[in-house]
Amino acid sequence: MHTFVLGDAPEIRKLPDTVGRLTALVNLKIECGGLIEPPSRWRLGALRKLELTCNFTRKCRFHNLPHSMFHGFGELVELTISRFSCLQRLPGTLGRLTSLEKLTIAECWQFKNLPTSISNVTRLKILLIQKCRLRDMPCIEALTELHTLELVVSDYSRTTAAAQRHSRRCRVRCRA
Repeated sequence: MHTFVLGDAPEIRKLPDTVGRLTALVNLKIECGGLIEPPSRWRLGALRKLELTCNFTRKCRFHNLPHSMFHGFGELVELTISRFSCLQRLPGTLGRLTSLEKLTIAECWQFKNLPTSISNVTRLKILLIQKCRLRDMPCIEALTELHTLELVVSDYSRTTAAAQRHSRRCRVRCRA
């Protein structure tokens, strides 16, 4: 199997362990409709693109992803995490994603900080943090391949009209 997409399925509370053993899987997209337990340990060595999206219409219960979340993703190139209303941080094991080139964290309204281990993701070229409450940014000077950094952060809830007006926006594009 090359691509696996799990759409908004409110009746699915936990993914079966067999999904984590699809060793030839290249693209995985999960829209967390009714998921109450985040994926934990997977062995998806061929995975190159992972997209995790939570549905705003249902209360997302993930404050933190498990530390075991990013084990076994040796070939992951692109990671997108979006619309997790309660997600506050990513696990330090993010630093194990040494092949990662693009990281997007979007519309995670409670997201506050990146782990310091992001400095180990030295192939990272694009870092997008959009519509989050980012409060602490670790040192990223080790990310010498980084050419696009976009931060759109806010101190306000997404439900207020002031959020757009008071967002702090920073776009940095580096050229060699």
